[in-house]
Amino acid sequence: MANPEKPQLNLTLRITLAFGVVLGAFFIIALRLWYLQILRGDFFRDRSENNRLRTIYLPPPRGLILDRNGIMLAKTRPSFNVELIAEDCPDPKSTIARLSQLLAVDNNMLMERLKDHKRRRRFEARLLLKDVSRDTVAIVSAHKWELPGVIINVVPTRDYQFQSVAAHVIGYIREINKNQLENPKFAGYQMGDEVGQYGLEARWEKTLQGKRGVQNIIVNATGSKVKDFSFEPEKAGHNLTLTLDLKVQQAADLALQGKRGAIVAMDPRNGEILAMSSSPAFDPNIFTRDISTELWNELTTGKGKIL
Repeated sequence: MANPEKPQLNLTLRITLAFGVVLGAFFIIALRLWYLQILRGDFFRDRSENNRLRTIYLPPPRGLILDRNGIMLAKTRPSFNVELIAEDCPDPKSTIARLSQLLAVDNNMLMERLKDHKRRRRFEARLLLKDVSRDTVAIVSAHKWELPGVIINVVPTRDYQFQSVAAHVIGYIREINKNQLENPKFAGYQMGDEVGQYGLEARWEKTLQGKRGVQNIIVNATGSKVKDFSFEPEKAGHNLTLTLDLKVQQAADLALQGKRGAIVAMDPRNGEILAMSSSPAFDPNIFTRDISTELWNELTTGKGKIL
């Protein structure tokens, strides 16, 4: 019985093909490594460092404003802000929508505020809601795992003890604007800093403004703090003592209540100003929180034209 001939195997061809496939795979891997390490190395190194090490700037407490008897007219209090670190948030739109639902605030307004912070550095928190209540803090904290990237940041803000008393003299603070950031006078300031915008707060800005602190922390993959890396404490601003006398100022404000006009009370012995009142007045505390366009227009261009 005849045996069929076995086909001849071309081992040389197969080995050459296998070698070519392996060589091609190594070439593709090497090309990918070259792309990641050489072309995109700086980018991924920066991402890695920022995912591990975060720099937090600590705003300093602003100096006090006192009357001639040491009574505080303007002091500093803690303010709770709701902020978002976009790089820690895989889907900002969904997170903002959930936050809007939990806090019953307008979703479009939150999205607009998120887009407004184009000049912020990567991994820097973006302000969504300013000076919120403790109830809001509790809600955000309780739903932390539903809100990736959302944090509660405690920062110092102004507290004008006697509301509208001497408001036109003391003035108010508000977040630094784009034009001010481009002004050499505000060199060293950054987006998000609160500065004097009116009255003595603006005139003595450099004196009242302290020096910000810097805290570097190590975080995990979710952006949560693991431990401290380095810390440089903030320095409070200098206090400002006025010649105003609170009781005389309150009497002048009361005399102008419901009227338009101004009163100046001076000590004739030395020319010191004891009171300087102007009506209509305003409560400067409104500027430490979110202020609507309607209210701002009423203050600046409305019938009373208070500012």
